[in-house]
Amino acid sequence: MENRPSPVKLALVVVVLLALALAGFWWLKIHDFSVRYATEDGIKVLQSAGPGVFFTAMALVPALGCPMIAFTLTAGTAFAGQLGLPLVLVYCGL
Repeated sequence: MENRPSPVKLALVVVVLLALALAGFWWLKIHDFSVRYATEDGIKVLQSAGPGVFFTAMALVPALGCPMIAFTLTAGTAFAGQLGLPLVLVYCGL
């Protein structure tokens, strides 16, 4: 006998996950959450921490399971003005 969940349990899990997702979207809607403003605020936090902290975290944190894309997508936007894009690309490569 295989250890498969029954279709009823699987359907129940899907319904619960959809309900949680809808509740999350509803909560974001009533609190006027904006992805654009949240992204801009996050980039300001990165800039205030400085490039040394950012690129050190970029080198170490993925060893704990954080995806690199979180760093690579924000590095240019956050530090191209301070360091220049070629230097940002060198630091990302290192």
